[in-house]
Amino acid sequence: MRDYYLNYVTNESIYRSLLHSLADRLHQLHYDDILFPIGKKHGLVMSHLIPVLRDHKPGYDATLTIQERDGERVGMLSMNRPKGVDI
Repeated sequence: MRDYYLNYVTNESIYRSLLHSLADRLHQLHYDDILFPIGKKHGLVMSHLIPVLRDHKPGYDATLTIQERDGERVGMLSMNRPKGVDI
């Protein structure tokens, strides 16, 4: 049981680190929307990414929606970036 627990903790730590790395990369690339296929685990990962983006500096009010495109369902992660002030 100890080996199982250590493996679980290691995997969870790596997963969280990768989510934070992905949030950093999304911030650097200035993406506004991300389309991804529904199925497998894409939606699950994106749903776990939303709280990481919220706590990121700067924080993002990201939303997850499902849309129909070309007869297929796709997920869309909208970053909802704050608009810049035009002075």
